[in-house]
Amino acid sequence: MGGVDAGGIPPADQGAAVYNERRSGVVDMLFVGGTGQVKDPAAFLRKIRPTTFITGQNANPGQAGGKAACGTFAVLGTVHTYCAWATGDSYGIVASNVASQQPRYAMMDAIMLRIRKDVERKR
Repeated sequence: MGGVDAGGIPPADQGAAVYNERRSGVVDMLFVGGTGQVKDPAAFLRKIRPTTFITGQNANPGQAGGKAACGTFAVLGTVHTYCAWATGDSYGIVASNVASQQPRYAMMDAIMLRIRKDVERKR
């Protein structure tokens, strides 16, 4: 949430959730999203990086456009993967609550796109 605070645009009223797949324990996902004057999506994505950011790369923002990026961050000595998108007036972040030895960019990007499709609406 430190990255979200740094972005200056708070989450929407119901813009934070936890998703999990209890059977496998492989997916435990945090989501935060909101709307506001993002202005420069690429700069916003850099601004909202987790405070323990390790590395990152560009990602697929999907058909709705904007910019997207994925990255890794540390939590108590373990590494987690996240992906985020931003447009001129919206953003969303998905972060894995399950540590992994290797970044899970492809999986996280696919989850981000599915969640984005579900939560983002035209004004």
